[in-house]
Amino acid sequence: MNGDPNKAAPAGGSPATDEPTSEDRVWALVSHIIGLVGPAIAYFVRKDQSKYVRFHAIQAFAFHLAVFAAYIIMIPIILILSLVTFGWAMVILGPILALLGLGLFVYVVVMGIKAYQGEFCKHPVVGAWAYKKVYEQDWKPV
Repeated sequence: MNGDPNKAAPAGGSPATDEPTSEDRVWALVSHIIGLVGPAIAYFVRKDQSKYVRFHAIQAFAFHLAVFAAYIIMIPIILILSLVTFGWAMVILGPILALLGLGLFVYVVVMGIKAYQGEFCKHPVVGAWAYKKVYEQDWKPV
């Protein structure tokens, strides 16, 4: 491995001993790119067969849930600010919110592609937590 901090070091019971199958990689991809539903389905279908899928499903679900919660909080705030500023907040913050959404879309597609390629990539904050939950050890960068 090339020293990428998003890759885990081989150790007993780690990803190095659990080579994902092609089916596992497809389920991991589904976990990342289909919002809150994809990880839930992947988790319940494959949780007992593959730690790889379980890891990606848990971290993707937590990530998508956090993004959903952030949008639920931001949208009413932007609408209230728009009423107060006679629409100027929407003119300024609407495109920013749209760009943020586009960036998040690109990010989850990239994470899905990495998962499909068999990489143990992790989302910020929730990735290390999901890894520890599934593999019962801390994330160890190489």
